[in-house]
Amino acid sequence: MSLDGGAPHFITTLSSSSFPLRYHPVVTFNADASRVFFAERVRPTAPSDPEKTVLVSVRLDGTDKKQHLRFTAVDEVVPSPDGSQAALVKSDNVWIVALPPFPTTVADIVFDSPAIPVKQLSTEGGSYVGWQGANTLTWAFTNHFFRQRLDQEKRDTIAVTLTVPRAKPKGKVAFTNARIVTMKGDEVIAEGTIVVEGNRISAVGPASSVDVPGDAVRVDAAGKTIIPGLVDVHAHVFYNAYELFPQEKWQFIANLAYGVTTAYDPSAHSIDAFPQAELVEAGEMLGPRIYSSGDVIHGTLVFPSMYAQISTIDDARHIVRKFKEYGALELKQYLQPTRIKRQLLVQAARESGVRITAEGGADMYLDLSMVADGYTAFEHPFPIAPLYHDVVEFMARSGTYYTPTLIVAYGGLTAEDYFYAKDNHHDDPKVRRFVPEEVLDWHRRRSIAPEEEYHFKDVAASAAAIARAGGKVCLGAHGQLQGLGAQWELWALAMGGLPNLEVLREATLNGAEKLGLEQDLGSLERGKLADFVVLDANPLEDIHNSQKIRYVVKNGFVYDAASMTEAWPERKTLQRFFWMTDTDSKRFAAPEPAQLGKQ
Repeated sequence: MSLDGGAPHFITTLSSSSFPLRYHPVVTFNADASRVFFAERVRPTAPSDPEKTVLVSVRLDGTDKKQHLRFTAVDEVVPSPDGSQAALVKSDNVWIVALPPFPTTVADIVFDSPAIPVKQLSTEGGSYVGWQGANTLTWAFTNHFFRQRLDQEKRDTIAVTLTVPRAKPKGKVAFTNARIVTMKGDEVIAEGTIVVEGNRISAVGPASSVDVPGDAVRVDAAGKTIIPGLVDVHAHVFYNAYELFPQEKWQFIANLAYGVTTAYDPSAHSIDAFPQAELVEAGEMLGPRIYSSGDVIHGTLVFPSMYAQISTIDDARHIVRKFKEYGALELKQYLQPTRIKRQLLVQAARESGVRITAEGGADMYLDLSMVADGYTAFEHPFPIAPLYHDVVEFMARSGTYYTPTLIVAYGGLTAEDYFYAKDNHHDDPKVRRFVPEEVLDWHRRRSIAPEEEYHFKDVAASAAAIARAGGKVCLGAHGQLQGLGAQWELWALAMGGLPNLEVLREATLNGAEKLGLEQDLGSLERGKLADFVVLDANPLEDIHNSQKIRYVVKNGFVYDAASMTEAWPERKTLQRFFWMTDTDSKRFAAPEPAQLGKQ
């Protein structure tokens, strides 16, 4: 479109790659505005080859397409205004490369042994590159803006300080006369009261010993059970709407509606996960507390943009510092190909004071080596079940957090297969309020198998054996079915044979400990953040009662779980999702919730 206005005209179409760090291309003009440059993804011709990124240019009518540079594992490529060089982003760091002036053939750039000059400008994060003239490059990373003249080594660094208050309710609310499963040891208060002031628990104990402030809203919870909010430590809630932040993210809201008050995503695009987590904290988006590893530290070129080359301890340190700067409290190593590379990452993480988990990869020896090497945790189950005493004791004594994700367990039929076969979730009114029909259509055709062929039960029994031996097992629902999937994973863990109280501990306190958040989350104690679930029935008697949710309390805000209407401190109705039709909006509408404290 002309700067003077007028109708836009079509130039060409672009296709996206598999899991790039940037989904939306950067388009630039050459010096006389006769051509446009952009990066194009080229899929491999052989299964063993990695995907490539090619810098191409076309005339403004889309013709005369020329290929200039070809790379592996590159996201952004932006030529300088004079066309002499290009800035690029590789593995979240900024490089420059010479741009041949007469592209008769495409130049392949191999960073380890380049045929034309390349130079790395950042080592601990950088993206969103731009040019100020032909010799000055700018880029950004987290809350810093960088500018560097390319004929100088020194760069300008500008800190961007933007603060907003965290969302926090004003006032007091008390839930009285409820059974309270505190997760403080084995404590279960038969008739208790919990008082919330602002976003923290100000009192919890037997109803007879807790003084409810006179200005608190009182909710009679007789006959109900209160448990800590669920902590899903393998919750894939991203990989959607890339770089576009919806006002209402159904994946977040569905999880909150089913009692998940804290979610950790161990593989999500950093430029999506960390900003959206901040929006939730500020009250601009509704959802659980969001934590993430950011992009995984990938050891292969299956997903080239996430590939991390680790040859030395300094390489590992740069990677760890980059993700720590993003805000990751636990990193995710993903199938680094040698043990020394995995050990270097553990050492760098320990030095920086961050936790690190890893992809299990269905490899028994890999999993055991990571336990021995001091990983905080690893994701997915051991690929062998049942586990024998030696492995059970090794896991328990190591203190490694084990998230078996039974919903996608290796080796046979999974918990997801089992629960989809059990019922018609496609027409469940609550599920349909928060999950698009097209997502549920993926499993509309159900298949069943004999009970003894559901292998996840054997995996659950082995996880229970680790827990009995003193190990730490956690809940992780893998994002298979947002919201209800966390309940399925809870029930699947219970099939391992543990008492329901211990299964609930795995879904709450253990997850908080895995993330290092147990000082604020995971149990119901005075001074901790007010994250809990009010149930209409007792899950200690029947674990399936965990889905009979009346209220979800997250950060002190009280939500009606059926409709996700905020019930306290203000009354706010959830807006209809963009994908919901008028017909379904009426068909699956939740009952109007009663005024809090006036049931």
